Amino acid sequence: RAILEQSGYTFDEVVVIATHLNPMEEIWKMHDGFEFDREYDGYDAENNRPQAGGGDINPFSAYWHYKFGGKTDYHVDISQVDWSMLSAKNFPMGVGSIEQVNIFSIKPFSTAGIVFGDIRLQYLGNNQIKVADLFGSGPQAGKPYFDTYNYNVRWGEVMNGQDLGRNIATGFGWIAVNIPWHPLLFNTYGGDQYKFIFMVQEQ
Repeated sequence: RAILEQSGYTFDEVVVIATHLNPMEEIWKMHDGFEFDREYDGYDAENNRPQAGGGDINPFSAYWHYKFGGKTDYHVDISQVDWSMLSAKNFPMGVGSIEQVNIFSIKPFSTAGIVFGDIRLQYLGNNQIKVADLFGSGPQAGKPYFDTYNYNVRWGEVMNGQDLGRNIATGFGWIAVNIPWHPLLFNTYGGDQYKFIFMVQEQ
């Protein structure tokens, strides 16, 4: 019931979502020729059909895209995200510096904490931030930055006793997003990791 209330989908539509490999297209077919609205970010109300996720972000829409987004990118307008838990103290190198910030450890139950966990951010001064433009190290170094929704437990850190709080919380998160809604709703087992692409930057 809670899922239905939060998503805005009818019971029949949720059954379709739980039992079809391409559920959003099936729902579109159910309503072909009719105008109806959806607040879900994966729905294109103008053209009356589903689209890839984008715009606003919250824990439920991120979870929904993990279940049914089909590995498509989720384009995020970061101006719609609350970053008020951050300030200059999170960027000890000052204006212009870039840090990999663990939002979950600062404010665990915030949208940014739950959805992004830790994320690469740049400090612009006056308590303003933006998502970094490029990766700074590793195989993606110098390439356009994206974040990944995957609840990745860093087992190397666990084995070395590092950042246990982060990895334990991530493990519980992984269980939560991967359990099915019901044992017989086979399409709700697991999900597909996907990229967050950041559309609008704070200035």
